[in-house]
Amino acid sequence: MRLTATLLTFTALSVLMAGCTQRPTAAPLPPKGGPMVVAKSNESAPVEDADAPAGRKVYDAHGCGKCHRPGSKAPDLTKVGAKRSAEWIAEHVRNPRAHGGKMKAYPESQLNNDDLKTLSEYLASLK
Repeated sequence: MRLTATLLTFTALSVLMAGCTQRPTAAPLPPKGGPMVVAKSNESAPVEDADAPAGRKVYDAHGCGKCHRPGSKAPDLTKVGAKRSAEWIAEHVRNPRAHGGKMKAYPESQLNNDDLKTLSEYLASLK
């Protein structure tokens, strides 16, 4: 009886904890040649130009939209390119404290340099 209760408790906690590590689903990418996607308040940044889909895939793969979405405490990135260059964004992702940021830094072991370049160019295109 005690073993059964322990196993049930462990199973329930495992299921609850599994939900804490899953990334939310991001807005789907537009079809090639399709119309621009406009972000709603619960979606991540929209795609703005033909070169953006690769950067958008990096954005989605790393769960950036989980924190950076309109209405959240993290900065809304839907128009970040109007104020920041790709170089500034890349530096900020690697070392946010250099700009007074509070997000965690993403070292090369978590986001390789090629993906960082693709991501920062994508974000810089959002104007």
